[in-house]
Amino acid sequence: MKHVIRSIQEAERALIRERGQLGEVFERPQTLEIKPFKPPRSLPQNARFHAMVNELASEIGYTASELKDWLKIEYGVHKEFNFGDHISFIPKSTTEYTRDEMSDLMIHVEQIGAMLGFRFSDCTN
Repeated sequence: MKHVIRSIQEAERALIRERGQLGEVFERPQTLEIKPFKPPRSLPQNARFHAMVNELASEIGYTASELKDWLKIEYGVHKEFNFGDHISFIPKSTTEYTRDEMSDLMIHVEQIGAMLGFRFSDCTN
């Protein structure tokens, strides 16, 4: 469960709403994390990013999926993956990106295109 809250009253209401699912006593300990809200990437950002990836991938001979995976590994945001004593970092899904994170990734795509002498079309439709 995830809630965007703007006041103590909204936090209280969110906890009350979730109380039915949680029960009075937790079966296992729970974590409550409060952190500043960062807006998710926008749908127009997502559309432009995928259009750019599709154009560039066809230009350089890779599938859009291959190029997107490579971009996320090289330039994207990573999250920690813990498995026992082993810790590794995996690319975060672009669905989870903030607007700033998506903007940064798109800048890398544009820079790669420029480095290769490629000009992107408008990509805004």
